[in-house]
Amino acid sequence: MSCPVYLVDDDIAIIDSVSWLLEGEGLDVYTFPDAESFLSQVDTANPGVVLLDINMPGIDGLELQKTLCEHQTCLVIVFLTGHANVEITKLAFKRGANDLLQKPVNGEELCNAVTQAQDLALSISMSRQSSDDLKAKVATLTEREKDLIPLIIQGKTNKVIADELCIALRTAEIHRHNLFKKMGVSSGIQLAFEGQRILELLS
Repeated sequence: MSCPVYLVDDDIAIIDSVSWLLEGEGLDVYTFPDAESFLSQVDTANPGVVLLDINMPGIDGLELQKTLCEHQTCLVIVFLTGHANVEITKLAFKRGANDLLQKPVNGEELCNAVTQAQDLALSISMSRQSSDDLKAKVATLTEREKDLIPLIIQGKTNKVIADELCIALRTAEIHRHNLFKKMGVSSGIQLAFEGQRILELLS
């Protein structure tokens, strides 16, 4: 499984050569001459790889990177530049760049960097989707069902839970059943598997 590659560079020669190389590897490549056109045309919520020039007119590469970071996108950035000094390199990586390649770019090095960035982008996307799904499930729980979660994670029986919450045993059983159904699990062990993440959402 792969995700699209977005090439943002004002150098037509770079756009032509890099897109030709990556398309030859079977990748979906979309090119943009500046950051403004990229931002206006791309849904940054979806996973993808951004091959980004640093020095561009208007919004430069570092500014675009900052904008994408602020929006917490699933896009992974690989910088392509012929003018990277130590200060720029440090800033790029501090803001989360996955790689920085010097122009002219070695074809094999570029393909490897793109493959790694695609894997990371998809991993980030799946992790966020999983987190969103979990949040949605927790949001459906009643306050009493939420009260049961830490007790079930601790391995306590329905009787102990009923005693601690001062409710009838049958009531505890019903809450447990409804909780499992809403969370899509069939046992306390399965619930405990996501225990830490669930407790963080409840805190």
